[in-house]
Amino acid sequence: MPELRAAQEALTRLTLDVPDWPEPGVTFKDITPVLADHHAFASVITALAASGRDDHGNVVVDKVVGMEARGFILAAPVALALGIGFVPFSPLGRGFLSG
Repeated sequence: MPELRAAQEALTRLTLDVPDWPEPGVTFKDITPVLADHHAFASVITALAASGRDDHGNVVVDKVVGMEARGFILAAPVALALGIGFVPFSPLGRGFLSG
């Protein structure tokens, strides 16, 4: 899958490690440089959207759910690429979508 290879290359090249954030011993993966690079961002969205299609390119999902923060950023354009709806999700008690 060429779209998967392009996405993997972009993520490997552009994702930054932020050690000890948000707490010691945790390494945060900063995808901001991926989002800032049009070609990298597009390749990641294309690769993610491919998982919502069958071998003939038909869409096989009804909605794309994005969970908080990066999930919102990535899932919305995936839904657009597939021509389906996007559902933002936040666990109960967290974020602006909590009950």
